[in-house]
Amino acid sequence: MKNIIKCITLVMVLMTSSFSEEVVSKTKLDTIKKQYGKKAQTRFILWNKMIEESKSLKTLDKLIVVNNFFNQVQYLKDIKLWKQENYSSTTEEFLSTGAGDSEDYAKAKKEALIKLGIKKENLVLEWKTLKKEQTLYNKYDKKHCILKYYHEENSTPIILDNIDKRLRLQKS
Repeated sequence: MKNIIKCITLVMVLMTSSFSEEVVSKTKLDTIKKQYGKKAQTRFILWNKMIEESKSLKTLDKLIVVNNFFNQVQYLKDIKLWKQENYSSTTEEFLSTGAGDSEDYAKAKKEALIKLGIKKENLVLEWKTLKKEQTLYNKYDKKHCILKYYHEENSTPIILDNIDKRLRLQKS
C-alpha cells in the first residue's frame, strides 16, 4: 500500500510539475534515478517544482520556502557520508545522497535563492563555532555554516540555518 501511495504521489508531482524552465532536465532525472535511486529522483523533481512555484513569491516567502525545503534533508557529517574530514558537496550531490553537513545546506539554499532572483551579494555564508551543548552529543560538527540574507547592505540579516530551522533575525 505504501508503495502505491508513493507511486501515485510521484505521478502527481510529475503531472503538476512544469519542466519548461526546469532546474534539472528530464535526461538528468533519469541519470539520477539510475545512479542514486527513486528517492533521489523525487528530491530533484520536488526541487524543480519548488523553484518553479516560488519565482513569483515575495522575498521573505522565498527565504521561508527554500529554508524549509532543504531543512528536510538529513544532516550527516562529512566523515560519515564522504569518508573525509571536510568535503564541500555540490547541491546535486547533496540532493542525490539525501544528506549533508551545514555547509551543504547553506550552499544549496544560496544556490536556490539565486535561481529565484535574489542577488548573490545579499547572501553570505558564515562559519561559527557551536557551543558544546549545541553539538547535541556530537550530532553536529563544532564548526557550523549558516546562510545570512541582507535586505540592504547594513541591515540586520535574516539567518537560514539547519539546526534552528526557523528564520530569525541575527541577534545584535
